[in-house]
Order: sequence, then structure tokens, then C-alpha cells
Amino acid sequence: MKRKISHIVLAVALSLLFAFIFGATMSGCNDDGPTMGRNLFLFNPYRNVNFDTAYRLSSDLHVHTLNSDGILSPQETVRRFSNAGFDFLAIADHDYWQYGRYPYGQPHQNNRYRTITYPWSNFGVTNNYGLTAIQATEFSRMHHMNAFFTDYTETLNQFGSRAARDEFELLANALVHSNGVARFMLNHPQRHIIEAMSGSNNRENRMAWLNSDNENVRYTAMWYARLLEEFDEILSIEVYNQGMRYEDDVMHWDRIIQESMGHNMRPVWLTANSDCHGSHYGTAKNVMLASTNNLQGFQSAWQQGAFFATAFGNFDPRTLEVEGNLGDRWNYVPVINDIQVDYRMGDITIDTDTYTSIEWVTADMQVVATGNTVNFRYNTKIRYFVRAVVTNKNSAGEAIARTYTQPFGVGIQDQNSWYFRFTGFNAYIPRL
Repeated sequence: MKRKISHIVLAVALSLLFAFIFGATMSGCNDDGPTMGRNLFLFNPYRNVNFDTAYRLSSDLHVHTLNSDGILSPQETVRRFSNAGFDFLAIADHDYWQYGRYPYGQPHQNNRYRTITYPWSNFGVTNNYGLTAIQATEFSRMHHMNAFFTDYTETLNQFGSRAARDEFELLANALVHSNGVARFMLNHPQRHIIEAMSGSNNRENRMAWLNSDNENVRYTAMWYARLLEEFDEILSIEVYNQGMRYEDDVMHWDRIIQESMGHNMRPVWLTANSDCHGSHYGTAKNVMLASTNNLQGFQSAWQQGAFFATAFGNFDPRTLEVEGNLGDRWNYVPVINDIQVDYRMGDITIDTDTYTSIEWVTADMQVVATGNTVNFRYNTKIRYFVRAVVTNKNSAGEAIARTYTQPFGVGIQDQNSWYFRFTGFNAYIPRL
């Protein structure tokens, strides 16, 4: 009997020792983020998408017309984007105070709706050509930001100056006016970082500026993270603008999400838009994976990050067309057909067409894997997030177009994170 008990004690002791060694090995961490084998949680922006039935809604969220500094009428703008194969369009004309141009009479507090190009029918659009309008305007003071689903425009205070002292106050005012339904996109960060640095456009200087931990400095990664933490309603950063007009915006976005996702798993989605002022429409698009083909479906997909962003970069898509058929260009864009996640094994797998390479990228734009699959549980290089970049190159090795997934958050499950608090993530919590 004693021998049996001692065998049991020995077995238990060995089990505890093994568990301790195994746990210490598999649960280790360092200052750079989660490492191999922790009980990691994947915050999957595509968790609710049925790829077999989802509508793929092509959209451009940043377009201008004659109502601000564009060169085309709203009607001609709508017609051209329809011909280019779009489903949703945000005519985000600049707020008029910025340019002092008032084509419909100077804005007044009681008719603010006339200071934005919405509804389209009020501005000479008699045929939508199948496009769905997204209500939008661009705040053009301080950091340029597009505001959606609100008729708010910045007004003057009693002393004749702007009411908001900074971006925090401006967004707060917009939310109060719109009863909290407004959503926002931060436009082309590189431009504003350069302006904050008094015009210096040196890449190393810009990255040093972003890395500053001085809380009083605007447009650092820390500043962006504070803005994102305060305003859940900021859904996107515009990473591609007029092709690669600001060539390092993807680096800046990457550094910003490294800060925000490292802090509380707060993503901000990548968007690619034309910022069209006339001729460069159809240079980028966002493909929303919506459960319904309407504005509600579009909004839900955008909020959850259930979409892909595509851009031709510096490649001229007109060279891909036959007899001026705008639809031809999209035949050269990488298409992601499906995303499968094995939560237990840790594999994220994408099925895609029209591509030459796939890279999986984490913080500091480090490539941690290539090919269709990456493992988020055992790839020790992944920090905070991982995202896929699917590229299609021509025979000369030039990148024709790239399609981006949104970042998959990789970390410890936290009910206080942005995913749970804002996007309704509790609809599906996978068990590891």
C-alpha cells in the first residue's frame, strides 16, 4: 500500500514538475510583446464574414468636386465612379471655411447641411448610376479628417475664430452635434507629420518624430494612440492617397497601430482612396464584405474591419485597359476569396487569386512569414498584430497592385479592449 501511494506521489510530483517546466517555456514573455505558446487570443476582424454569401462592395471614401477644390461637377463625378465599377462613394468636399468658397451662399448655423455635398440630389445629381451615397465632408483645419454620417461643419465662435482648439475638441463637437453617430477617417498622416516638423521630409526624421514619447508633441504615434483611445468612432487611417502620393504613409500607419494595439488592442483600419480632384479616379478601392447590399451592411463591415484595401500604388492602371474600359484594371488586382482561421492550432490561411507573392507583416513592418498561411500562436516574431499583403507583379518585377487585409490582433483576451467595447466582438469568442 505504501509503495502504491509513493508511486502516486512520485507521478503527481513529476506531473507538476513537467507542467511547471512546460508552462515556463510556453508562457514566457518579453518587453516586445507576446511570444510563443501563450494562451493567445486572435482578434479576427473577419470573424463574422461568410465568404460564400458576402457582398463585395467597392467604395472610395475620399472624393472632391467643384463644391470645394475638385474640377468636376457632382453629377460627372458620380458618373465616372460608376463607370469605374464602384458601388459606394463618399463625396467629401472640404468644409467651406477652409477655402472661403461658398458656391451656394455663405454657410450659416441654421443651414449647415448646405455646406456639404449631401444629399446629392441637392447638388445637381439627377442619376446616381447605381452608386450609393455616403454622407461625408472633410475637416481641413489641423489634421485633415473625413467625417461621415453627420451634417456637422466647424463654425466660428462669438469672437470670430474657430471654436475647437485642437483635434480632440473638434471631434468631440462633431459627435455632440451628430448624437454620436458620426464616424471619422484620418487622412494622409505623412503630410501632417511633415508640417509639424516645419517641412522636413526626411524619412528618418519623420520616423524619429513618430517615435517621440513627448506627450505634448502632436502627430507622434503616442498622440495618435491617445486620439484613437478617446474616440472609438475613428475607424480608419487613409494609407493610400492618389496612388502613393505620400509614399511612407503605410510605415506611419504601421507605427501608429503598433502603439495603439500594443496598448489596448485598439486597431485602426487601413483604407485606400483616390482623394480624387478630377482625373485620378479608380486608383484605389476598399472592398467591404457586407451581409447586406445597403448602407447598413457597408457601415457594419467598415466598423468591424471586415474589408480589404487595394491600391495600384505608383503603377498607372490606364495601361491595363483596352479601348478605355475602366473595368479592365480590376482584373489585375489580387482578390482574396476566403480566410480560414484554426484557432486551436493557430493557423490563419487565405485563399487568393491574381497574385505573385503573399507576405505576413507585424510591428515595425517586419515580415514574419510568406505564403498563404501564418501561425499566430507559435511564430515568435509576431508582436501585437499580423496582417497580409498580397502583391501582383508584372514580368518586369513591378508591383501592379497590392491588396491588404486588416490587422489581426494577437494578444491576451481583454474584455476592455476596443474589439469588445466597440465592435460587438462578443458575438463570437472562439475557445482555444
